Parts: sequence; C-alpha cells; structure tokens
Amino acid sequence: MGEGKPILRRLGEAAVVFDPATWQTHVLPPAAAVVADIIGELSVTGLVSTDRLAEAMRDELDVDPDAPAMRELLRMLREIGMLGE
Repeated sequence: MGEGKPILRRLGEAAVVFDPATWQTHVLPPAAAVVADIIGELSVTGLVSTDRLAEAMRDELDVDPDAPAMRELLRMLREIGMLGE
C-alpha cells in the first residue's frame, strides 16, 4: 500500500479525497468539504486530531461537533484517513 496524507481536491462545492494508503477515492458533500478545508489548513504540521478539529469547528464555523450529524462526519473523516484520534 502507498503512504502519505490524503489528497483533497475541490469539485465545485463538493470535494474528492484520494487516500494513498488505501488507494480509495471518496466524494465529500459540500458540508463535509468545508470541514475538510479546515483540516487542510490545520494539517500543515501533521495529522489533525479530532479535538483540534472540534475546536476549529466551534470557533470558525460556529458548529457543535458533538451534534450527532457532526460526530458521524468526524467518524467518516477518521475512516478515510483525514483525521487523527
């Protein structure tokens, strides 16, 4: 398998993520793409933790990361390799 961090490309309001570790490609809907953009900004120094992203979601998007839909989104982003624990 390959190595490296996932590659994010915007596709209109949505985004496509390629995970070089698994060679899988994932299409993110617009709401997830906005969160993925934040991960991209935060990941300059390495893999972004769930806690760090949750703080950014509260501060930058005024979104509750503990809401069921957001917890599901965070789980999905961890599964595709964009987010650490």
